[in-house]
Amino acid sequence: MSIPSSGAISLSQISTDNSDGYGLGYSLSAYRGAIYENTTNFTGSTSSGSTTITSVSSTAGLSVGQVIAGPGIVTGTTITVVGSGTLSISAAATATATGVYIEAASTTGVFPTSNISFANFYNKRRVDSGSTSFPSAGSGSYLIPPYRTMTITILAGGGQGGGGGGASDSAYCGGGGGGNGADGGSSTFNNGTGAYGLTALAGGGGAGGGGGSTSGTPQPKGAKGTDYGGSNWGGGGGGQAGVTGTGGVGGDGGGGQTKTITVTNPTLGGTGPTAGTSVVYTVGAGGSGAGGGGTGYKYNGIAGCGGNGGFGATGSAGSSGSLFISWT
Repeated sequence: MSIPSSGAISLSQISTDNSDGYGLGYSLSAYRGAIYENTTNFTGSTSSGSTTITSVSSTAGLSVGQVIAGPGIVTGTTITVVGSGTLSISAAATATATGVYIEAASTTGVFPTSNISFANFYNKRRVDSGSTSFPSAGSGSYLIPPYRTMTITILAGGGQGGGGGGASDSAYCGGGGGGNGADGGSSTFNNGTGAYGLTALAGGGGAGGGGGSTSGTPQPKGAKGTDYGGSNWGGGGGGQAGVTGTGGVGGDGGGGQTKTITVTNPTLGGTGPTAGTSVVYTVGAGGSGAGGGGTGYKYNGIAGCGGNGGFGATGSAGSSGSLFISWT
């Protein structure tokens, strides 16, 4: 067998395995280019030049039109009449034999004997549909299954919310601002390269809320992180309430970007990955580990501004990205 660059398989020889369970030198499985089902075995007697098989052991499972095979029976012969203990066949036997094993079956299809086109296989033969998902951060390789069309969707990690500002507990000491949230991680398929490569950009971390003002002026909410529309962003931390001024709420993180592509199997003229190959992927993590709340300060007549006047809340972490693949 050879596989040329054209994608067709050429069979140099059809299987000659004649084993049918009876140890005989014939079998429908050896008939060139045919696919069979409902195989029935029985014994009978043939006579050279006759189209009648006599002494049939059982006609159960036999019907007109079935292909029949046995000693002295011409290839491609079919049953034309099912009688009581006898069969009429479409071609005369070429040998006389008594009580020999004979096989009959229904033809269900034709199997090509050379130049089997994979394009024909993928386009007209059954390919099971399916899907798989990678819902958590990580990286690895994915083995491409047989498919006709495949849809690949990736989502990048969301950004963490910014920390809330600290409180101001006196007219002398302003609160500290909250920290900025961490950015999420980007997601990729096939390193973002080639006809089916994808790169989804990560959501940005939200800005920290301002510290409580000594004047008591309310602090605005921090700015939202760079947003690509995903719903996996983390919320900003709350500002700490103080006697003189309350810290501002941290900005929300930005949502990760979603990218989708639908490709066709290259054997059908498409630009998708070849079945059986491994494609690398990365699923970005959600932003975390930053976005701390600002420290609140209060006034001490001896030490000045110091001590804990109330911390702002830490921003919530963003959620991880994901990878989803489906095919038909």
